Amino acid sequence: MKGEKLHTGKKDIVTKRYMQDNAIFADVFNYLLYGGIQMIKSEQLKELDTTVAGNVLGSSETDEADVVKNKQRNRAEILTKKVRDNFKSLITMADDERVYLLLGIENQSETHYAMPIRNMMYDAMEYSRQVEEIVNRHRGKDEHGNNRGEFLSGFHKEDKLIPVITIVVSFTPEKWDGPLTLHEMLTVQDEATLANVDDYRLRLISPYDLTDEELDKFHTNLREVLSYIKYSKDKTKLCELVNRNKNFQELDRDAAMVINYCTGSEIEIDEGEEKINMCKAHEDIKREGFEEGREAGRAEMCKAHEDIKREGFEEGRYQKLIEQTRKKKVKGITAHDAAEALEELEATVIKIYTLLDEYPDKADTELVVLMY
Repeated sequence: MKGEKLHTGKKDIVTKRYMQDNAIFADVFNYLLYGGIQMIKSEQLKELDTTVAGNVLGSSETDEADVVKNKQRNRAEILTKKVRDNFKSLITMADDERVYLLLGIENQSETHYAMPIRNMMYDAMEYSRQVEEIVNRHRGKDEHGNNRGEFLSGFHKEDKLIPVITIVVSFTPEKWDGPLTLHEMLTVQDEATLANVDDYRLRLISPYDLTDEELDKFHTNLREVLSYIKYSKDKTKLCELVNRNKNFQELDRDAAMVINYCTGSEIEIDEGEEKINMCKAHEDIKREGFEEGREAGRAEMCKAHEDIKREGFEEGRYQKLIEQTRKKKVKGITAHDAAEALEELEATVIKIYTLLDEYPDKADTELVVLMY
């Protein structure tokens, strides 16, 4: 369990660092808000403090005396403090007017089954912080408001808040099987009741659910990262993806690190290496397995990259087996006796005998392909 926590912690570190890149961050919001159209530019984004603290709005003030007393002391009572993964401000133009937005991204390497509540808290606490800031600004300038309501709350009728949008990016090939709304988490599912209970919806980007057409709407190497994660458990599709997409020949280090930790891959990334050739990495892993197969070793291997390694292992083992079987056949030994001597399945040796008869001029390396 301890090792599992350490590995999860490393995933959190590499995904947060990856999402700090303004271009990647903008790509996420351009996809979800604008269908991939490049409306948000990286230069429009500004890093913000990811720590959010929840305050009791209005504290315990019930009359003018409380308000006056609170002007002499710290009125904010901190309920809780949370740290977002990534949080940035956006200044853009809409209908010839300057628009301010606050954008947050939460990175998940596993399904979080209370994520709607978690995100709702982040957003609510940020709105609370904005209200508190406006209240403090008014009182710092002795702006008491135009009526008793403004005076007591400290928040004036014309005051407005900056919209907050939070998106969850999943970095797992598994389907997100957690709730996507607050309503899904409630014990009551009666429509009449739910109609009177405010809902909160999770905005989620999950590799499992993305089609190839949707993946193409990303314009940074986030496309390669999410594609790789999506197909990381399918050896054939993963190899096709890496070989077809030339961007995998020069993948940024941070992107490769995310792939490594979130898929359990074994891509070697040298210190100081900024561009990673994923195609070469695949071939190196396969070649390593091939050499191990030549030595007749059996290794326990895992997941996508280990499947590629196993493919190389089997090719190496078959080549060695064909070489040994050919010698037995030349000596006139029957397939049955050869199988016993080599401690192999008789059906496998019979297949090799048949191939040797059908293709007497083919080399052992060529016959390996026909074994599958």
